[in-house]
Amino acid sequence: MSDIKILGPNGKPLPPSRPKMSMLTGGSRVPYDAADSVSDQLANWQPTLLSPDNEINIYRDRIVSRIRDLARNDGWASGSITRITDNAMGANFRPIIKPDYRALALMTNNTSFDATWADEYGRVIEAHWRSWANDPGRYCDVERKQTVSQMLRLFQH
Repeated sequence: MSDIKILGPNGKPLPPSRPKMSMLTGGSRVPYDAADSVSDQLANWQPTLLSPDNEINIYRDRIVSRIRDLARNDGWASGSITRITDNAMGANFRPIIKPDYRALALMTNNTSFDATWADEYGRVIEAHWRSWANDPGRYCDVERKQTVSQMLRLFQH
């Protein structure tokens, strides 16, 4: 492989386009590429260094308005937000009730807390959750307009 040479239009080997150096030497001016302030790629990138608390206070309104504009007007951004929401909580939020019956039995000295009780209790609570959270009358919402899953997804809009 070391015998292969790229030839120029005159048939002679091309000289190296830049001297051989480490990938992290930034052209030997600075120790790291990210610190180079005169390279073609980074010369115009001069961000200010503020504390995160100050940065969010200064630029919050601009950031929020841009994000909301993207979510409303850009299909890719809107789809990305929806996908992240779906992956984080799913299309229909529902808790999975699995009480720790062993700990309850130890804490209370009540042997009635066993696997059968935990399974039955979990099923009853999940049924009550479904009837409340997905009620057609929307009693879980003060305005009676949305289900619990719809309210939990509000942050994406």
